[in-house]
Amino acid sequence: MRNKLITIGLIIASILFQGCNDMKAQSTSNKAITFTNKVFKTTFSFIDTSLATYEATGLARVHYPYAVSFKECTFEGDVIAFLETNIKTFRTSFGAHLTFDNCTFRGDVNFRGSTVNGLINFQNCVFHGNVSFEEIESRSHAWFSKSYFKGETRFHNARFNGKVNFMESIFDSVVYFQGANFRDESQFSLASFWKYADFTLCYFDQAAIFNYCTFHHQAVFNNSRFNDRIEFTGTTFKNELYMNDCRFFDFLNTHKMNIEKNLHLNKSFFYRGDPVFSDELAAKILK
Repeated sequence: MRNKLITIGLIIASILFQGCNDMKAQSTSNKAITFTNKVFKTTFSFIDTSLATYEATGLARVHYPYAVSFKECTFEGDVIAFLETNIKTFRTSFGAHLTFDNCTFRGDVNFRGSTVNGLINFQNCVFHGNVSFEEIESRSHAWFSKSYFKGETRFHNARFNGKVNFMESIFDSVVYFQGANFRDESQFSLASFWKYADFTLCYFDQAAIFNYCTFHHQAVFNNSRFNDRIEFTGTTFKNELYMNDCRFFDFLNTHKMNIEKNLHLNKSFFYRGDPVFSDELAAKILK
Protein backbone atom coordinates (compact mmCIF):
# COMPACT_ATOMS: atom_id res chain seq x y z
CA MET A 1 0.00 0.00 0.00
CA ARG A 2 2.84 2.36 0.87
CA ASN A 3 4.32 2.24 -2.63
CA LYS A 4 0.95 3.33 -4.01
CA LEU A 5 0.91 6.51 -1.98
CA ILE A 6 1.94 9.67 -3.77
CA THR A 7 3.71 11.77 -1.17
CA ILE A 8 4.45 15.37 -1.87
CA GLY A 9 7.77 15.05 -0.10
CA LEU A 10 8.93 12.36 -2.52
CA ILE A 11 7.67 14.36 -5.47
CA ILE A 12 9.61 17.43 -4.36
CA ALA A 13 12.68 15.29 -3.86
CA SER A 14 12.33 13.88 -7.36
CA ILE A 15 12.21 17.41 -8.75
CA LEU A 16 15.37 18.41 -6.93
CA PHE A 17 17.41 15.33 -7.69
CA GLN A 18 15.85 13.42 -10.60
CA GLY A 19 13.28 15.61 -12.27
CA CYS A 20 9.61 14.62 -12.53
CA ASN A 21 7.12 14.80 -15.38
CA ASP A 22 4.21 14.70 -12.91
CA MET A 23 4.82 18.24 -11.65
CA LYS A 24 5.46 21.71 -12.86
CA ALA A 25 7.89 23.48 -10.53
CA GLN A 26 8.15 27.23 -10.55
CA SER A 27 11.72 28.50 -10.35
CA THR A 28 11.11 31.19 -7.80
CA SER A 29 12.92 32.20 -4.67
CA ASN A 30 10.24 30.68 -2.45
CA LYS A 31 10.36 27.35 -4.35
CA ALA A 32 6.63 27.39 -5.02
CA ILE A 33 5.24 24.16 -6.47
CA THR A 34 2.34 24.21 -8.92
CA PHE A 35 0.09 21.39 -10.16
CA THR A 36 -2.18 22.23 -13.10
CA ASN A 37 -4.81 20.04 -14.79
CA LYS A 38 -3.41 16.93 -13.10
CA VAL A 39 -5.34 13.74 -12.30
CA PHE A 40 -4.07 11.88 -9.22
CA LYS A 41 -5.45 8.34 -9.40
CA THR A 42 -4.27 7.05 -6.02
CA THR A 43 -4.19 8.36 -2.47
CA PHE A 44 -2.36 11.67 -2.24
CA SER A 45 -0.57 11.96 1.10
CA PHE A 46 1.32 14.88 2.59
CA ILE A 47 2.59 12.60 5.35
CA ASP A 48 6.21 11.78 4.54
CA THR A 49 7.54 10.39 7.81
CA SER A 50 11.13 10.98 6.71
CA LEU A 51 10.43 14.72 6.91
CA ALA A 52 8.69 14.60 10.29
CA THR A 53 9.80 16.59 13.30
CA TYR A 54 8.85 15.06 16.63
CA GLU A 55 7.11 17.61 18.82
CA ALA A 56 6.17 15.48 21.81
CA THR A 57 5.67 11.89 22.82
CA GLY A 58 3.46 10.32 20.20
CA LEU A 59 3.16 13.52 18.15
CA ALA A 60 5.05 14.48 14.99
CA ARG A 61 4.61 17.15 12.35
CA VAL A 62 5.61 17.28 8.70
CA HIS A 63 6.54 20.80 7.62
CA TYR A 64 6.50 22.18 4.07
CA PRO A 65 7.96 25.69 3.71
CA TYR A 66 6.82 25.92 0.09
CA ALA A 67 3.73 27.55 -1.39
CA VAL A 68 1.79 24.64 -2.89
CA SER A 69 -0.85 25.22 -5.54
CA PHE A 70 -3.30 22.84 -7.25
CA LYS A 71 -5.37 24.28 -10.11
CA GLU A 72 -8.14 22.35 -11.84
CA CYS A 73 -6.82 19.04 -10.52
CA THR A 74 -8.77 15.85 -9.81
CA PHE A 75 -8.02 13.55 -6.89
CA GLU A 76 -9.49 10.08 -7.44
CA GLY A 77 -8.32 8.78 -4.07
CA ASP A 78 -8.17 10.27 -0.58
CA VAL A 79 -6.13 13.38 0.27
CA ILE A 80 -4.30 12.95 3.57
CA ALA A 81 -2.52 15.55 5.70
CA PHE A 82 -3.25 13.77 9.00
CA LEU A 83 -2.29 10.26 10.01
CA GLU A 84 -2.96 8.52 13.31
CA THR A 85 -1.21 5.24 14.07
CA ASN A 86 -0.94 3.14 17.22
CA ILE A 87 2.43 4.75 17.92
CA LYS A 88 2.31 8.32 16.61
CA THR A 89 0.03 10.99 15.26
CA PHE A 90 1.32 12.92 12.25
CA ARG A 91 0.07 16.39 11.36
CA THR A 92 1.15 18.82 8.66
CA SER A 93 2.31 22.43 8.60
CA PHE A 94 2.47 24.66 5.54
CA GLY A 95 4.78 27.67 5.77
CA ALA A 96 3.19 29.51 2.86
CA HIS A 97 0.01 29.49 0.78
CA LEU A 98 -2.00 26.30 0.28
CA THR A 99 -4.21 26.54 -2.80
CA PHE A 100 -6.74 24.13 -4.33
CA ASP A 101 -8.49 26.15 -7.02
CA ASN A 102 -11.39 24.55 -8.90
CA CYS A 103 -10.37 21.02 -7.85
CA THR A 104 -12.44 17.84 -7.57
CA PHE A 105 -12.00 15.38 -4.70
CA ARG A 106 -13.53 11.94 -5.29
CA GLY A 107 -12.38 10.46 -1.97
CA ASP A 108 -12.14 11.74 1.59
CA VAL A 109 -10.10 14.83 2.48
CA ASN A 110 -8.33 15.11 5.85
CA PHE A 111 -6.40 18.19 6.97
CA ARG A 112 -7.10 17.69 10.66
CA GLY A 113 -4.70 19.59 12.89
CA SER A 114 -2.88 21.27 10.00
CA THR A 115 -1.29 24.70 10.41
CA VAL A 116 -1.19 27.05 7.42
CA ASN A 117 0.77 30.30 7.64
CA GLY A 118 -0.34 31.62 4.26
CA LEU A 119 -3.62 31.88 2.45
CA ILE A 120 -5.89 28.83 2.34
CA ASN A 121 -7.80 28.66 -0.92
CA PHE A 122 -10.36 25.91 -1.65
CA GLN A 123 -12.61 28.01 -3.90
CA ASN A 124 -14.83 26.39 -6.54
CA CYS A 125 -14.02 22.86 -5.33
CA VAL A 126 -16.23 19.78 -5.25
CA PHE A 127 -15.84 17.36 -2.33
CA HIS A 128 -17.56 14.03 -2.99
CA GLY A 129 -16.41 12.29 0.21
CA ASN A 130 -16.13 13.22 3.86
CA VAL A 131 -14.07 16.28 4.73
CA SER A 132 -12.14 17.06 7.92
CA PHE A 133 -10.57 20.40 8.76
CA GLU A 134 -10.90 19.74 12.48
CA GLU A 135 -8.45 21.68 14.67
CA ILE A 136 -6.92 23.40 11.64
CA GLU A 137 -5.15 26.68 12.35
CA SER A 138 -5.39 29.26 9.58
CA ARG A 139 -2.97 32.10 10.27
CA SER A 140 -4.07 34.16 7.27
CA HIS A 141 -7.31 34.26 5.28
CA ALA A 142 -9.23 31.13 4.28
CA TRP A 143 -11.44 30.98 1.18
CA PHE A 144 -13.96 28.16 0.61
CA SER A 145 -16.44 30.16 -1.48
CA LYS A 146 -18.57 28.53 -4.20
CA SER A 147 -17.51 25.04 -3.11
CA TYR A 148 -19.74 21.98 -2.96
CA PHE A 149 -19.47 19.67 0.05
CA LYS A 150 -21.38 16.44 -0.63
CA GLY A 151 -20.21 14.38 2.35
CA GLU A 152 -20.04 15.00 6.09
CA THR A 153 -17.93 18.09 6.76
CA ARG A 154 -16.07 18.82 10.00
CA PHE A 155 -14.49 22.06 11.20
CA HIS A 156 -14.55 21.21 14.93
CA ASN A 157 -12.27 23.52 16.97
CA ALA A 158 -10.88 25.18 13.84
CA ARG A 159 -9.07 28.47 14.42
CA PHE A 160 -9.37 31.13 11.73
CA ASN A 161 -7.08 34.07 12.50
CA GLY A 162 -7.88 35.89 9.26
CA LYS A 163 -11.06 36.35 7.30
CA VAL A 164 -12.96 33.21 6.27
CA ASN A 165 -15.31 32.99 3.32
CA PHE A 166 -17.88 30.26 2.55
CA MET A 167 -20.05 32.49 0.35
CA GLU A 168 -22.33 30.57 -2.05
CA SER A 169 -21.06 27.19 -0.83
CA ILE A 170 -23.36 24.18 -0.62
CA PHE A 171 -23.37 21.61 2.18
CA ASP A 172 -25.34 18.52 1.17
CA SER A 173 -24.71 16.62 4.40
CA VAL A 174 -24.15 17.40 8.07
CA VAL A 175 -21.64 20.17 8.76
CA TYR A 176 -19.93 20.80 12.10
CA PHE A 177 -18.23 24.03 13.18
CA GLN A 178 -18.52 23.18 16.88
CA GLY A 179 -15.95 25.06 18.95
CA ALA A 180 -14.57 27.00 15.97
CA ASN A 181 -12.84 30.31 16.66
CA PHE A 182 -13.34 33.12 14.11
CA ARG A 183 -10.94 35.96 14.91
CA ASP A 184 -11.83 38.05 11.85
CA GLU A 185 -14.92 38.45 9.68
CA SER A 186 -16.73 35.23 8.75
CA GLN A 187 -18.73 35.34 5.53
CA PHE A 188 -21.36 32.66 4.83
CA SER A 189 -23.81 34.67 2.69
CA LEU A 190 -25.86 32.75 0.10
CA ALA A 191 -24.66 29.38 1.44
CA SER A 192 -27.06 26.42 1.48
CA PHE A 193 -27.17 23.95 4.37
CA TRP A 194 -29.27 20.90 3.49
CA LYS A 195 -28.77 18.92 6.71
CA TYR A 196 -27.99 19.66 10.35
CA ALA A 197 -25.67 22.68 10.76
CA ASP A 198 -23.76 22.80 14.06
CA PHE A 199 -22.27 26.14 15.15
CA THR A 200 -22.37 25.43 18.90
CA LEU A 201 -19.66 26.80 21.20
CA CYS A 202 -18.29 29.08 18.48
CA TYR A 203 -16.44 32.33 19.13
CA PHE A 204 -17.01 35.14 16.61
CA ASP A 205 -14.68 38.06 17.33
CA GLN A 206 -15.72 40.05 14.24
CA ALA A 207 -18.84 40.21 12.11
CA ALA A 208 -20.62 36.91 11.40
CA ILE A 209 -22.52 37.29 8.13
CA PHE A 210 -25.16 34.73 7.09
CA ASN A 211 -27.22 36.94 4.77
CA TYR A 212 -29.54 35.14 2.33
CA CYS A 213 -28.48 31.68 3.48
CA THR A 214 -30.91 28.78 3.44
CA PHE A 215 -30.94 26.28 6.30
CA HIS A 216 -33.12 23.31 5.34
CA HIS A 217 -32.59 21.42 8.61
CA GLN A 218 -31.87 22.47 12.19
CA ALA A 219 -29.36 25.30 12.65
CA VAL A 220 -27.75 25.26 16.09
CA PHE A 221 -25.70 28.16 17.51
CA ASN A 222 -26.11 27.32 21.20
CA ASN A 223 -23.48 28.57 23.67
CA SER A 224 -21.78 30.79 21.11
CA ARG A 225 -20.33 34.26 21.61
CA PHE A 226 -20.72 37.14 19.16
CA ASN A 227 -18.43 40.10 19.89
CA ASP A 228 -19.52 41.93 16.75
CA ARG A 229 -22.73 41.99 14.75
CA ILE A 230 -24.38 38.86 13.38
CA GLU A 231 -26.41 39.26 10.21
CA PHE A 232 -29.31 37.10 9.04
CA THR A 233 -30.73 39.52 6.44
CA GLY A 234 -33.01 37.60 4.10
CA THR A 235 -31.97 34.27 5.63
CA THR A 236 -34.43 31.36 5.51
CA PHE A 237 -34.67 28.72 8.24
CA LYS A 238 -36.94 25.89 7.19
CA ASN A 239 -36.55 24.16 10.56
CA GLU A 240 -35.66 25.20 14.12
CA LEU A 241 -33.04 27.88 14.86
CA TYR A 242 -31.35 27.33 18.23
CA MET A 243 -29.45 30.22 19.81
CA ASN A 244 -29.74 29.28 23.47
CA ASP A 245 -27.16 30.47 26.03
CA CYS A 246 -25.57 32.86 23.54
CA ARG A 247 -23.88 36.18 24.28
CA PHE A 248 -24.50 39.03 21.84
CA PHE A 249 -22.20 42.03 22.34
CA ASP A 250 -23.45 43.81 19.22
CA PHE A 251 -26.54 43.78 17.04
CA LEU A 252 -28.48 40.78 15.76
CA ASN A 253 -29.83 41.74 12.33
CA THR A 254 -33.00 39.83 11.46
CA HIS A 255 -34.26 42.05 8.62
CA LYS A 256 -36.36 39.95 6.22
CA MET A 257 -35.33 36.79 8.08
CA ASN A 258 -37.81 33.96 7.65
CA ILE A 259 -38.22 31.10 10.16
CA GLU A 260 -40.77 28.44 9.35
CA LYS A 261 -40.67 26.90 12.83
CA ASN A 262 -39.19 28.44 16.00
CA LEU A 263 -36.33 30.65 17.19
CA HIS A 264 -34.92 29.44 20.52
CA LEU A 265 -33.28 32.15 22.68
CA ASN A 266 -33.41 30.57 26.12
CA LYS A 267 -30.87 32.16 28.53
CA SER A 268 -29.31 34.29 25.79
CA PHE A 269 -28.21 37.83 26.63
CA PHE A 270 -28.09 40.95 24.44
CA TYR A 271 -25.61 43.46 25.86
CA ARG A 272 -26.81 46.29 23.61
CA GLY A 273 -30.47 45.70 24.25
CA ASP A 274 -33.00 43.29 22.80
CA PRO A 275 -33.14 43.24 19.00
CA VAL A 276 -36.22 44.42 17.14
CA PHE A 277 -38.20 41.51 15.73
CA SER A 278 -41.10 41.64 13.33
CA ASP A 279 -44.47 40.59 14.79
CA GLU A 280 -44.38 37.39 12.75
CA LEU A 281 -40.90 36.49 13.97
CA ALA A 282 -41.59 37.52 17.57
CA ALA A 283 -44.47 35.01 17.69
CA LYS A 284 -42.02 32.18 16.97
CA ILE A 285 -39.49 33.03 19.69
CA LEU A 286 -39.13 30.54 22.53
CA LYS A 287 -37.32 31.65 25.68
